[in-house]
Amino acid sequence: MEALSDDTARPATERLGKHYDPVRRGAGTTFLELAPVDPTTITAADLHALTVLNAGVDALTTRRLLSDPGIRADIEQGLAGLPSDADLATADHTTFGTAQTSVDSSR
Repeated sequence: MEALSDDTARPATERLGKHYDPVRRGAGTTFLELAPVDPTTITAADLHALTVLNAGVDALTTRRLLSDPGIRADIEQGLAGLPSDADLATADHTTFGTAQTSVDSSR
């Protein structure tokens, strides 16, 4: 998890700060402020936020993520397993492990 270390020439906290700075070009603020913000599900705003990371989502996937009740239920179940008070800037290995387990179980 070197990417999360502050013991590098480019500390993780500095990079995260830039990523979430609303006056910079970082995409983080898009995830936090583009309405609707709903941590319990995936919205069109979430899919748009991915595009600012150049992580495009094709049309079929978009329709499935937003419209298919079974897929939405799986995603929402996975999201429910994440700690609601987690802060990416202070997340530790346990938090990321929990997130990975939630993602894996909803596939």
